[in-house]
Amino acid sequence: SLNDRVKFYNAGGAHGPELWWSNYSSSKTPWAPDVRWNPRAGKYVMYYAMTNWGSQHSAIGMAWSSSGLPRTWVDHGTPVLTSGGGSPYNAIDPHLLHEGSRSWLTFGSFWNGVYVRPANPVSGLPEGGATNVVYHGFHAPIEGADLIKWGSYYYMFFSQGSCCDGFGSTYNVRVGRSTSPTGPFFDRSGRDLRSGGGHVVLASHDWVRAPGGQNLHW
Repeated sequence: SLNDRVKFYNAGGAHGPELWWSNYSSSKTPWAPDVRWNPRAGKYVMYYAMTNWGSQHSAIGMAWSSSGLPRTWVDHGTPVLTSGGGSPYNAIDPHLLHEGSRSWLTFGSFWNGVYVRPANPVSGLPEGGATNVVYHGFHAPIEGADLIKWGSYYYMFFSQGSCCDGFGSTYNVRVGRSTSPTGPFFDRSGRDLRSGGGHVVLASHDWVRAPGGQNLHW
């Protein structure tokens, strides 16, 4: 609620369903939306993922809105990033960092981990090569990464472990930092996030079980 920012209510869907969604999701249900104000375009941009559980046949979609209100979003009409068998990454869990004349799209999960790719600061479309910045292997699955800028450093937050196994869930939030948005990122102990690094920010404690799926906005 805008009144207290504590109570939530259903204000309606953003947009859709879109015709292309069924090519990637049997339920045609978007995952992991990320909404940002794009000052270069003068509109809100939303990235989201379409996939089936445990599948690498995935896609990231994009939509725009002048107000950010439900049912005001206009979809790009096609996926802006896809993955499939043989791809080095899984095209899910998008997150945008917009800074001045540059934008960076963070995405990925189990398949070789998290990647960062430049995005056009006006159109929002990914461009250029993708750089692997977090990798732990299937023994310690990772997903849901957020890239933020604070001072002279870029911080990469990500969720590690299993998210949806009830009391067996092992989700926790970790972080590393770098002087470049494409890494390499290192944790407090100097470990590279591509080699098992990641300082634990938040884990199971007291009555809280398996926290994760974090998202930071400045």
